[in-house]
Amino acid sequence: MRDKPLASPITGETWGDVIEPVRELLLQEAALPFSALRPKLAAARQDLLNAIEGISEQQAAFRPPTGEGEAAWGIAEALRHVASVEAIMADRIRQLGSGQPLQLTPTYPGYMEAVDTRRLPELAAAITTSHTALLAAVAEIEGHERLDTFDTHRRFGELNCRGWLVMHGLHEQDHARQIEKIKRLDGYPSRCSISTGPPAANTATFSITSSTSSR
Repeated sequence: MRDKPLASPITGETWGDVIEPVRELLLQEAALPFSALRPKLAAARQDLLNAIEGISEQQAAFRPPTGEGEAAWGIAEALRHVASVEAIMADRIRQLGSGQPLQLTPTYPGYMEAVDTRRLPELAAAITTSHTALLAAVAEIEGHERLDTFDTHRRFGELNCRGWLVMHGLHEQDHARQIEKIKRLDGYPSRCSISTGPPAANTATFSITSSTSSR
């Protein structure tokens, strides 16, 4: 069984380039109880929080000057996407684990429409709310979750509730890497950049210590 993370991203710009090793990992991890998966999910969330620690409103709003699809996203778009899909992931895991028919909001790669803001305080609240919902879904089914009910991932095939939780952790880690890449782009605002926007719209910063996200 693998005891190290995959060496390359599996989502974003390389989504689908690697399939079989990822599916193997997802199935192996899905054999573990939620108690073993929860710390791994917490580590993935910490990667995301570390990536956005201390960013300013101006930095969150920055977008690459070129690129298409996710390559054109800024930090705000990445956070909108994470919060949007995480809320749906909570529903998916709860419904799969309890054997309910799946009734999920339709999505597409890059879906972010459930969070309609680019403001940093609201984005921080959104990723906290969605993560709380995910943890609540796991807690609701833990210990009696169905493992014979599946939803099909567009690249990695059928996954049960545990497999989807593992998938979400990998997805968060990839977007943490994406954010770190954005922060290294030419033109990314420095903390001392002078903003021409309204003061109230540019003074907020994200802090892990002030976030209520679960670790």
